[in-house]
Amino acid sequence: MPPGPGTPAFDGRALIDRLCLTAAQHLAPGGRLLLTHSSVCDPEATVAMLSSSGLEVAVLERERGPLGPLMAERAALLERRSLLDPGVREEEVLIFEGRAPHGSARPARVPASA
Repeated sequence: MPPGPGTPAFDGRALIDRLCLTAAQHLAPGGRLLLTHSSVCDPEATVAMLSSSGLEVAVLERERGPLGPLMAERAALLERRSLLDPGVREEEVLIFEGRAPHGSARPARVPASA
């Protein structure tokens, strides 16, 4: 059975959500994550998740243009899932920055033995 509406597999956010929710655990104080994705993948959700995980969030760049090859190939599917308006063949590609606050501390990691 295919994934249903509102599930990460349905809307393409499975990997994005996991990254947004766990990135802060892996960043040193002041460290940053750079993430790029399409406007089709709900940029507002990315900002909200990165913020709720404790990162300071900024959108560094936005570029509007035609759908890339992968999105263009899946346009009909995206329309059926209401992720792309009918006939729309443009997207915005965004670059997000999630920065760990300078005063934050993360647990020390024990190096893996050789």
